[in-house]
Amino acid sequence: MAKNYKHIIQGQASRLDKAVNYLRNALGDAPWIRFLSDAADDIRTRSNGVEWTVEVIDMDLPITGVPMHLKPRSLANKLKMFVSVKMTCNAQLWDKNEDCITDLCFKVSIQENDNQDPDNVYQTGFHIDKTTENELLKHDEMHPLYHLHFLNESIIGGKETLSMDIPRLAHHPVDLFLGLMVVFANYDKNTFDTLKDDPNFAGLCKESADHFIEPYIRSLCKLPWGDSAKTKYDKDLCPYLVL
Repeated sequence: MAKNYKHIIQGQASRLDKAVNYLRNALGDAPWIRFLSDAADDIRTRSNGVEWTVEVIDMDLPITGVPMHLKPRSLANKLKMFVSVKMTCNAQLWDKNEDCITDLCFKVSIQENDNQDPDNVYQTGFHIDKTTENELLKHDEMHPLYHLHFLNESIIGGKETLSMDIPRLAHHPVDLFLGLMVVFANYDKNTFDTLKDDPNFAGLCKESADHFIEPYIRSLCKLPWGDSAKTKYDKDLCPYLVL
């Protein structure tokens, strides 16, 4: 008889519900927090027997203060940030504490607020995602299985700024909680410190780290210094460390 993983999948929705309460207690009723409630409802209504998907589209987060090294400085207090997440996970692998992510894209986009000039568009961002098997075979560029990739899509004076393929840097996988902490650490240090010191939200992040980061680190430690057998999965994590 097949094992039932419904409790794990429903537990993911419950984790998001808890996060909503913890975030509101720590930060107040910020408008963006409702996106987590919607994601929890989606898990309950859309998940199948083995997999669940967390999806958030254009969650608008505030940018407080002036980002370090901002150019041009005229953009101070005129930026907006959007976070989008789509992550699908396998409950059976979660239960085994193995890499359970089957699909991941955590995307951050920063744009000039209320820009009306198509010839002068300032925007930047990055994404953390998991490369599919087809992408590994299709591209000449090196794609660590989980990687961070910076984007620069500015258009100044009607012309695109210098654009070329930026290296994809190996990065540990993130879920919604871990990804938000990456964002806050870089763009809102006060919020990062508040959540880091909140035992409830930090507990959710630790549970995520146990299931998403720990399996990644275990495999990564085999490259190149480990003596144990290396699987294709291990080698795909960081191809430039395969010796």
